[in-house]
Amino acid sequence: MHLIMKIILSVIFIQLSGCTAILWGENSVADTKIKERTLISDEVTAAFYYENLSASAIQGKTQVRVEIPRDGVAFKGEKNIYILTTGAKELLALDKLSTQVTLVTGYEKFDGLRLKLDMPRGNDLVMHFSDALALQVNESDSNLTTQDIDDLKKTGFWNEGGRYVKQIRLEGVIIPRDKNDSLFNNSEKLVKKHNVEFYSTEDSTHFHPLRLATNIVLTPFTAVADIVFFPISLRVLGLITHPPVH
Repeated sequence: MHLIMKIILSVIFIQLSGCTAILWGENSVADTKIKERTLISDEVTAAFYYENLSASAIQGKTQVRVEIPRDGVAFKGEKNIYILTTGAKELLALDKLSTQVTLVTGYEKFDGLRLKLDMPRGNDLVMHFSDALALQVNESDSNLTTQDIDDLKKTGFWNEGGRYVKQIRLEGVIIPRDKNDSLFNNSEKLVKKHNVEFYSTEDSTHFHPLRLATNIVLTPFTAVADIVFFPISLRVLGLITHPPVH
């Protein structure tokens, strides 16, 4: 009896082992390496400081407000409008500082700005992006004047290994140009177009094209007021094309 039981158990073990081997063979362990997928590519042609701007979308038969700052900074691309919800003031401060010291970024081999798309949340009507922009003064602290160092510290730079560095948190929303193009007909273009890419490390199916709504409309915040645009050069955008010299 014991012999029969041993034989039965041995057969079961062999069969289970075989099944396990087949399962491992057919379902190989997933590659855990995070891969960045570029989902949106565009060229920024203009930058603005705006006032009195509102955004809304039609969802079914309902007009829904899209949350953007009433006053802020926006970039005009060939395909979309990019409105900053975080980091605009810091960018403007850097623009002034860039005439005083040489600032650089662009650590990766990409001639442009590369930002991460946020995962869509619930009933998002627009795509959101958020990422950190790393900046560095392109010369050692020994070559900077006392005034330079003072101004750098005031704008949030700190000394790291003999060079002043800073990170800016950029967040914003992406709004298609098609129904808003007339607002920018008289826009003043930048001297140079700047490449911009938006990437994700998530499954690209989460970013279905329909999520980038085409019925977003930019309007004055109040019915009796006009949208006011102030073209800005944002020289700091040009810095993204030059990697730092070590």
